[in-house]
Amino acid sequence: QITSPFLTVEVENRTGRPLVDMRVTLKAGVLLYAAAVPRLETSEKRVLSPSEFRGSRDGGVFNPSVVRPKEILITASDLDGKVYEVTVPWKQ
Repeated sequence: QITSPFLTVEVENRTGRPLVDMRVTLKAGVLLYAAAVPRLETSEKRVLSPSEFRGSRDGGVFNPSVVRPKEILITASDLDGKVYEVTVPWKQ
């Protein structure tokens, strides 16, 4: 879920298991900006601000006034090692 006007990204764990090593990636063509969430408990929500996303090329901070993502890729695994991956379109 993307919330306006601050362009934050909210992630929620709906798997029924704690998730670890979560990576939230904003994809804007060849540009990728990622934020890490070390652990997300069952039913927990986390709001990520633009300053938490870093560019894969130079480590620069995501700037929503310059870059328009097309989609969000979220990857994580549970405590048993099962991998989860979901891609959602960027909606604003």
